[in-house]
Amino acid sequence: MIKKKCVFFGKKNCKFSKNAIKFLKKKFKVNSILTNNIIGEKINFSKIKKADYLFTYTTKLIIPKKILKKIKYGSFNFHNALPKYPGSGGNVYSILNNDKYCGITIHHLNDLVDNGKIIFVKKYKIKGNINIKDLLNFIKKKQLIIFKFFINKIDNHKWISKMEKKHSSINWANKTFKMKEINQLRKISFKMKKGEVDRTIRAFSIEKFKPYIIFKKNKFILE
Repeated sequence: MIKKKCVFFGKKNCKFSKNAIKFLKKKFKVNSILTNNIIGEKINFSKIKKADYLFTYTTKLIIPKKILKKIKYGSFNFHNALPKYPGSGGNVYSILNNDKYCGITIHHLNDLVDNGKIIFVKKYKIKGNINIKDLLNFIKKKQLIIFKFFINKIDNHKWISKMEKKHSSINWANKTFKMKEINQLRKISFKMKKGEVDRTIRAFSIEKFKPYIIFKKNKFILE
């Protein structure tokens, strides 16, 4: 039996992307393209030939229309947040807004950011007082599970249509969140209430995005 072809966009040095590729190879002939997951990153799309499916996974890429037209059956993205948070930083906002749920959204790709028709949404309850590092790790594990689940269903076009219909009342939020806006939320103001300060610290307790305060025109990063 001849394997169908797929294009997979994932993240470099990411064990979840590598695991996803390994799983795909059981079913497809895979053209995998790993990125640095940087907004505006230059990708040589000209190397992409015709394929049956295309998947984007933990990337910030916008796939050009001319590439999407090369895909026979469908192009899909696995967004690591609920539809209320299209774009970047959905899990940061989940903590800042004291949400009860986080989630994964599978949708058709178009040439806009998190805009395509929604196929499937899975919600998970957020544990109280979780920080962003632990929440992201939790979401990445769930995202891989949902990815494998969907791949096993992908040739069942009736099932996909059924899921589209089931989720037809769910729409993307009008506002697409950007990293520049999220970065501005790291600042802790002396006017904030204790709960707001706590959520800001938990939402930004990771790597280069630590929360900070400004005191007498000096910036102090909280470690």
